[in-house]
Amino acid sequence: MKIKFDTYTKDVASAASAFSSLYAYCNDLTISKNDWNDGAINVHGEIDSGNMATLEKALPDGTFNEDTDKL
Repeated sequence: MKIKFDTYTKDVASAASAFSSLYAYCNDLTISKNDWNDGAINVHGEIDSGNMATLEKALPDGTFNEDTDKL
């Protein structure tokens, strides 16, 4: 089963690291910078449910959040 994720950070290095960590596991993976909310960086894509541990490790709580107001 595929799981979609869509999360934000303000840490450029963490966003780049997450993208690199997830690249081999995702058929759909995007990183983008948004000008709103002081430049939040969006990482979103789709991953197989069997790789949830990889996703959780790549997008740790505290650095990434689905709500940009909580960054």
